[in-house]
Amino acid sequence: FENYMRPIIVPNEKWSDVMRWQFHIRFINFIRIEYLAAKWGLDLKDAIEAYPKIRMGPQASATRMKRKLGMLWPEPQQEGKEWLPSVPTTNEVVKAFQLQSWSKKKNVNATWKKMITLTNKLGGEVIDLPGSWLKIAKIPPDADLSELSMEEILEVAGIAGISHSGSFNLFCEECNIYQLWTREYIDELAYYLMERTQRFDGDTIVLDIGAGDGMLAQLLRESFSMDPHKKRRQSKSIKRGVAPKPAEPGRKIPQVIATDDGSWGIVAAGVPVEELDVADALEKYASNNSRQVIVLCSWMPMGVDFTTLFRDYNVDEYILIGEYDDGNCGENWATWGNLESRIDDPQSTEIQDFSSIVPLYEAEGYKRIELVDLSRFHMSRFDSSVSTGSKTFSFRRKQK
Repeated sequence: FENYMRPIIVPNEKWSDVMRWQFHIRFINFIRIEYLAAKWGLDLKDAIEAYPKIRMGPQASATRMKRKLGMLWPEPQQEGKEWLPSVPTTNEVVKAFQLQSWSKKKNVNATWKKMITLTNKLGGEVIDLPGSWLKIAKIPPDADLSELSMEEILEVAGIAGISHSGSFNLFCEECNIYQLWTREYIDELAYYLMERTQRFDGDTIVLDIGAGDGMLAQLLRESFSMDPHKKRRQSKSIKRGVAPKPAEPGRKIPQVIATDDGSWGIVAAGVPVEELDVADALEKYASNNSRQVIVLCSWMPMGVDFTTLFRDYNVDEYILIGEYDDGNCGENWATWGNLESRIDDPQSTEIQDFSSIVPLYEAEGYKRIELVDLSRFHMSRFDSSVSTGSKTFSFRRKQK
């Protein structure tokens, strides 16, 4: 890979070569995936052959596999077949991709440490992007790159943490997975939603906004049908040797609806997804005040905020899954209430007292709570051996 790509990306072995593509997002993504495939492709092959449930899982077999690794993947499951039995456990994923020593904490400094060291070596400086964890290397155009490896060039170019990646990251890239669902995560989320449903006198709708292929909603439906309360009580480690029992008669089960505007073209055979954008989905399902509405949103697009609409429609609760505060999901201030993003924003210079500012969600009557029992099962696309940046948060109307 290096022999083929290096003459293309740094033909003169100067930083000026990198400056041609440093901010080209599609090219950056292309280089990241190709490098991961070159370095970790054989390890991924070994992992999915040793752990068939990984390749038979709904997020793998429901999506397009790319290139040479596609021959290892089965055909998509047919309509009417349950997906939940083939969802891997957390332990299976950890063993398959050898994640035992990977960090379960967010550590931005560790992620950027190598990039900062290399930038300094090249006589440059690292610039923080306002309100974000992202950083940019500013290096003299004539800086010599000939002594850097391909991986080091990619690291200093801003592909953060690529030196701390592994076959798990390649798997997520190949299957277009942002959040990997495991049995424990699905059952814990189903348990939480069932608890919220029982506490409300009327009906409850769980509305998955921006649902993509609708797989999360489908897995929740299947978990509800098998009563996540009983499965959770059977064992905290969620052993799977015995089939779970059906839900108890009389227990209220929420209606789960997946919606997406279809702009990403992600589909899964037999999984129902209504083609509605955010506003239309809320208008259709959140306008009836007699029922409880809980919104799910996994990996909201970066720089885009849906939560203002959620609150405009007065939903009872919304649950955000993905990177938070300064990551790739939502807008740092409007979505997460990250005050640092306001302080660093050049347009906020007129604000004299930042201590008096409260997050928008709080000002509109919502309380932010991390769902720790869910966050501990997070496995996401940009995790690395030194840092993980995604969690699950609930934003609940305070009177609820």
